[in-house]
Amino acid sequence: MNSAHPTHQINLSFEGKSSPSIEHLCWKNSGESTSTKSLNYSSLINEVHESTKGDESHRWFFNFPLGISEVQMTALGYEGDWPGFIRWLETFKSARDWRRECRKKIRKEPKRLTDKVQNISLSPTNLRRFKATWAGLKHLVEPLLEIPEVTFLPQELPAWKEKQAIKSKSVIILEGAFDPSSKNHEGIDMNSLDQLIDEHPQVLSEGWIY
Repeated sequence: MNSAHPTHQINLSFEGKSSPSIEHLCWKNSGESTSTKSLNYSSLINEVHESTKGDESHRWFFNFPLGISEVQMTALGYEGDWPGFIRWLETFKSARDWRRECRKKIRKEPKRLTDKVQNISLSPTNLRRFKATWAGLKHLVEPLLEIPEVTFLPQELPAWKEKQAIKSKSVIILEGAFDPSSKNHEGIDMNSLDQLIDEHPQVLSEGWIY
C-alpha cells in the first residue's frame, strides 16, 4: 500500500536482556524502505520529535503494547485515565517492580480487545511481554505525551478534548506492526487514517486498544 504519509515502525526486543534492542523501520512516500538498529530511547524520541517539524505528516507504529486491559486499569484505580496510568507506571524503577505491584491488586492478567482480535495469546503483563509494555510506555510513550503535535490513537480520543482536532502536521502513533501490503490496520482503514491526519477526525471507536 502506498501511503500519502511517511510511515515508521518501532520494534522492541529484549531476548533475555535487561535493555531492549530498538529497531526503526521506515517506508517513505517513494516506496523506499530503510532499517536502523541499535537506537536508544533518547535518539528515537528525538526522531519522532523531528518528524513533527517538517511539511509532511508521519505515522508511527509502535510494535509493543500501548496499555493494559480495562479490567486491570480499573482494579488499579485508573478507569478511563490512560495518561494517569502511564504517569503512575513511570514511578517504578523496574518492570518487575511494576508487574509485582499490579499483581498485588489483581492476580488476573486478562487480554485486551485488540489482543483477542489479533489472536495474541499473551496479555501485556504476561511474563513474556511485560518488559516491552513497561519499557515502551515509560521510556517512549510518557515523554512523547509532552509533545503537542504527537497524538496517540485511539487512546487520546475522545478523552482529551483539546486533541479532538488533529492538525495537518501532526504525528499519529498507533500500536502494532505496519503491513505495507494491507489497506487496513486492526480494523482501521488506512485511507481513512490518512484522511484523519489531514482533517478534523471523527472519533475512533473506543476499546480498540483496551
